Amino acid sequence: MNPYLKRMKELEDEEVMRKICRATVPSLEAAASAYASLYPAIGSSITTTLGSLFRPDVLLSRVRSNSAPPKSASHDQELQPIPQAVTVLPVYEFMAGNAIFRRTLLSDLDSLSTCQSSWIGTFLTLTSWILTNASSSSSGRTLSYASLVLEMILVLMEDEHCMDILTSRIASNVQLCSQRQPRLPALPPGRPLLCDILDCCNLWLRHNLHRRLATQSYSKCVWICHRIVWYLQRERIRLDYHWKELWVSVIGLFSFVATKFDTLITTGGIGQLILDGLALFEAAIVAAEAYLPSAHAVHELVYELVRNSTILEKQEGILKSLEVPPHKEEALRYIVDVTSYYNKKISATGANLKAASDAMRIIVQEVERNGLHRPENAAEKEPRLRAEEVLDFARYACGDTLAGA
Repeated sequence: MNPYLKRMKELEDEEVMRKICRATVPSLEAAASAYASLYPAIGSSITTTLGSLFRPDVLLSRVRSNSAPPKSASHDQELQPIPQAVTVLPVYEFMAGNAIFRRTLLSDLDSLSTCQSSWIGTFLTLTSWILTNASSSSSGRTLSYASLVLEMILVLMEDEHCMDILTSRIASNVQLCSQRQPRLPALPPGRPLLCDILDCCNLWLRHNLHRRLATQSYSKCVWICHRIVWYLQRERIRLDYHWKELWVSVIGLFSFVATKFDTLITTGGIGQLILDGLALFEAAIVAAEAYLPSAHAVHELVYELVRNSTILEKQEGILKSLEVPPHKEEALRYIVDVTSYYNKKISATGANLKAASDAMRIIVQEVERNGLHRPENAAEKEPRLRAEEVLDFARYACGDTLAGA
């Protein structure tokens, strides 16, 4: 092992770890502020009050494949994030191999005064800007930063101690980017950090659908969401979150892949990305009542899947064209079983699936009468650990380190 990484893995001095964490906060704040300063009219400012976080609730009546990027990226926009953001790399290298360090990253939530910034709150603020704007320019550097911050979140999601903290604690200094349409609905103050992480994933899913699709980063994002759903199910924690927005974003990904498949420019991974998205929806259905906050949220999940069943079924043709083995399509068969069941119920009444109120009414009646329909062969399955080394970031890190020196 690299002696540098070996020392990181073996470090046990928590006081040194806390100093490392605190030392990176000013750089992360500066990088987030640099983003926010470019969008003074509609972007969220690092110095605004918590009340400015409340954003218009944009209801998506149709699946959106992506929001329109800025017409042209200015020179300053192309330079984002600023070189100081490179401080996320040593933090990643510590956290990837050292469980004590991961927990230390979150320990300042217990000790901070109201005027101090937590590391995780500052990190998520910057992450939201990176993930919202990663594809606004054709820069491989910004996409590498996006891949790195997603990997850092995934490492936290695969540590159960960190998950316990993120599910129950808040950070008052989280101020997520709200620059791009469609904006996510606002949640009241006091939501757990897990909601902020889901919002960051939602921002990536919505705003980076391009022909040159970053499939690996999309898979990481979906893995994070899958891990969260599985953890909440296992712990029987009902999370008050705008889940419908997440379902719409994931279906938007499926729609984009289905309509642009022949013209996508990727390095591979489309088949795995589809399988990952289907596995997320399978997990979402299996124990929906265990983690969704209300019966209405369960009805919305079913409705979004049924309404977009044609898009979901198109994934089968793509998987076949990619020669994905049929035994890997179990999640797709599970989802189609569920959507077909409710489509038949709707058709039997003579209602029009395109009439949202009629379709939702029938779904509500059916779920309340007979419970959520599930095929018998499904069970709650722990997603395998997926965190991996981020190998493509080194060349950008060297340049940013020199630029920030």
